[in-house]
Amino acid sequence: MLCFCVAISGAGYLAAIACQSTVWKYLLKPGTMVLILLIALSKAGEAGSYGWLIVLGLLFSIIGDIFLMLPSDRFVAGLTSFFLAHVVYILAFPAKWTFDALSVITGLILGGIALIYFMLIRSGVRAEGGTLLQIAVVLYITVISLMVYRAAFSGEISVLVGAVSFYLSDAILAWNRFVKRDPRGEYAVMITYFLAQTCIAVSVW
Repeated sequence: MLCFCVAISGAGYLAAIACQSTVWKYLLKPGTMVLILLIALSKAGEAGSYGWLIVLGLLFSIIGDIFLMLPSDRFVAGLTSFFLAHVVYILAFPAKWTFDALSVITGLILGGIALIYFMLIRSGVRAEGGTLLQIAVVLYITVISLMVYRAAFSGEISVLVGAVSFYLSDAILAWNRFVKRDPRGEYAVMITYFLAQTCIAVSVW
């Protein structure tokens, strides 16, 4: 039932984007995340430390959403909140750090993708915030790549789908902000974002 409510609320948010309704966007973006949080909360007690870490990650994400929605540009504050969310997810995901061939290859692939992507957006990042913003973005790309790496070896399909969707969402968001603005980009960002957080919340079950 909660997943159905998330889908309806998320669709409402997409409609608010289309209608350019600021009020409904302010209500439905954090509102959809609260519903996703309730999915995790409903089983957090049974899931033990894993469940509560996911809840904490979702709370940091809601804070990040609020910062990014404010009329004044709070991008760095939002970036920091999501950075903390990813750190919590890394701690939560049930995987061991190993150094076999598969883990090394996976790490090299993710590292290569991260490096190439940063080089593509670097000039836009530098133009907007100089060296400090570049450092912040590098740290963020590093932590979300580690989160995806961790998810890849978690053995949980919902965790992996959630992590990859989160990665795609942030990649689209950064491209839209630092390289080329596309009106359709916000739809792609939010669809992949809500999917990511829902999959991660459902993993508590």
